[in-house]
Amino acid sequence: MEGMTNNIISFSTEEADIVKSYLKNGKPGFLKMTDDKISKLFSLYMSGKTHKEISKLEKVKLDIVLYISYDFDWYGKKMKHFEDLMSGMTDKLTQVHLETTNTLNTTISAMNRYFGSTFNSYLQTEDGEVMKSVDTKLLVQYYKAVDTLSKLTSPVKISEQRLQQVQQHQQPLKEPKKAEKVEVKDIKLTDENAGDILKMLAGAKKSEEKS
Repeated sequence: MEGMTNNIISFSTEEADIVKSYLKNGKPGFLKMTDDKISKLFSLYMSGKTHKEISKLEKVKLDIVLYISYDFDWYGKKMKHFEDLMSGMTDKLTQVHLETTNTLNTTISAMNRYFGSTFNSYLQTEDGEVMKSVDTKLLVQYYKAVDTLSKLTSPVKISEQRLQQVQQHQQPLKEPKKAEKVEVKDIKLTDENAGDILKMLAGAKKSEEKS
């Protein structure tokens, strides 16, 4: 029907026909609707009730409910409400992400000083008691903090399928030279093996300084 706005697009074909017919008949019964009644109908709609459920609950004819929904653009208002909620949630999540990242940075910075001082002391004195004094539980927490920060700040990983597609369009890379150093992978840091890993790290660092 001419003159109808896009508010009708949220309706089913049956509902749209009801509204068109109601308008054509001159909107019978609409003038009896009070502002309070219309507000109550809208509240029910925002709470998740369908037009038919609202009609039955409030004993208002379905064509009147549908017309009011159309005329006041209930659907548009509901979508705007959801958009505002999502926008607010996004802002909050962004703030929490930044605060968490900042806290982890501060925590790791403090641990870096602690472990750095301890390791340097061991390298200078080679005193095994220095290594034994390291709080291995704190070392585990340090590792977890670094891992968490890495995940928070790392870019989105490309999918394996997309990576294969990209690689197919690239020139083959030259075979890399054999690594002179043994690469340690998938070492799970626990309270039990933290002491051994500390000794290994300290020994590796000392070897690098001598070379």
